[in-house]
Amino acid sequence: MILVLFEILFKILTINLIFILPTVAVEKDDEACRVLKKEFEEICFSSTHAAALVETETFCSAFKQTCAHIVDVQTLLSRTVQNRRYCKKYREVFQFVCPEPTRFGKYSNDAMSFCPRYQTRCPNEPLPSQPLEPQKEKHIYFREINFICEDYKEMSKLYCTNPVILKVKKFKILCFIYKSLCIDTLTKVIYQGKTSPNYG
Repeated sequence: MILVLFEILFKILTINLIFILPTVAVEKDDEACRVLKKEFEEICFSSTHAAALVETETFCSAFKQTCAHIVDVQTLLSRTVQNRRYCKKYREVFQFVCPEPTRFGKYSNDAMSFCPRYQTRCPNEPLPSQPLEPQKEKHIYFREINFICEDYKEMSKLYCTNPVILKVKKFKILCFIYKSLCIDTLTKVIYQGKTSPNYG
């Protein structure tokens, strides 16, 4: 992990040197951009580890500004197969989360960082004015979740708040299921293809 961060910082330093030293010949700028282009395509259009997110965004932004003359970012975005898969996979999440990303309480920061990332990688996807409910059959709708949770609400109050009862495996499992289904589901935010690091 430290090695990855060091490599990213080295790349940022390289890009910044290109900015700082304008007297360097254009050929050398082009050479540096050509050297970093493959890494730009690999790093900036794929999922990034949360610990390296800031460094990655800085590198990608600096590369786009410095090397705009040799790379058409919009063309790269549309041609990247992995990027098209990403856009398709998270379209419904984007349409549900991003019209009002602040409504997720303590997960709002994750939602607000997901939305610009999705819009950068999927620039042709329009932002709806209102959150759109998921339409695919694989989704569990909120009314179904609410119905199940209402049925188990009294059970959870009785068993899930008592530390002695929670030592019994059967009740521990039931309480975990209730927590996962009825408490966590409504605040779950997708983050780069995985659930948020704050999500248990």
